[in-house]
Amino acid sequence: MTTTTTGTRARRWLSSASVLLGGLMLAACASTPAATRTASSTPATIPTPNQPDPHATAVPDPSAWPDQDTLYAQASAQLQQAWAAYGVTIIPSLHVFAGMPAVPTVLNKTNGVLTQAQAQQIGLAFYRAEALWGWAAAHDQMKLQLYLGNQGFLNTAAGTAESKGQPVQDPPCELYPTKLAVVPVEASITSFLQHLGYAVSSQYALVESYKTPCNQTALTGAGAQTVIAQWAFGLNLQIETGSWHDDPLLGLVYVGEAARDCPESGYPTAPPGVTFPPGALGPSPGSADGGPLACGVIGS
Repeated sequence: MTTTTTGTRARRWLSSASVLLGGLMLAACASTPAATRTASSTPATIPTPNQPDPHATAVPDPSAWPDQDTLYAQASAQLQQAWAAYGVTIIPSLHVFAGMPAVPTVLNKTNGVLTQAQAQQIGLAFYRAEALWGWAAAHDQMKLQLYLGNQGFLNTAAGTAESKGQPVQDPPCELYPTKLAVVPVEASITSFLQHLGYAVSSQYALVESYKTPCNQTALTGAGAQTVIAQWAFGLNLQIETGSWHDDPLLGLVYVGEAARDCPESGYPTAPPGVTFPPGALGPSPGSADGGPLACGVIGS
């Protein structure tokens, strides 16, 4: 069975009824008992990101990363100490960044408040976080994901799958936008996201354009790869608030706060037999709610 999530990208955090829909539909598709969840086997207090730094440039410290992905229980005492607070059961190697594509030239719409170099650093931070996110999803490391984004992720189709021990495959088209813009957070962004139930405190937002079609899949307990979300329409724009940090372990990363598809992206027809709850797709194109002005900064 294929589950289609429309109207918002499912990789991170959602709000209201739309997130519950994805989880309920995935649960209905399950044909075998779920595997034991691994991400919670190591109790941990997830660290709090440090303060946003417009000059953040740090790279990961090689001494804190193994040569290859290593079970936490089999890692050296030094590595265990470095990674303990992140709650991982597997410690990634620096190869996690090997498949990360080059960051596109970031459109800087901050009216000179940030330099182009700083805007580009934000793009790099976002791409690094996405590389870590994709690895964590594929290895069922939810606590690392919860460090990089808020807990609304737990209610997405991907979060539901991972909570059942079903690794999620996020392809590059789902992780890495082909176009990026940095914009100041202003009233239209704040009101749009608050309308959808988010609290917004970030100073800057990213506008992201993703390539479609694109599918997100999960590996079920029976060993079958099942599509849990798909984006099959043309222009797919998302607006996301967050901040970039010099993390003492991960290096330069973007920590997300809230994200939602722009209404201007347009929404496909719901799959046969599926009725989306009121408000699940957020404000409709052309409605009084409209969308953030920033959604128009990236063209097709």
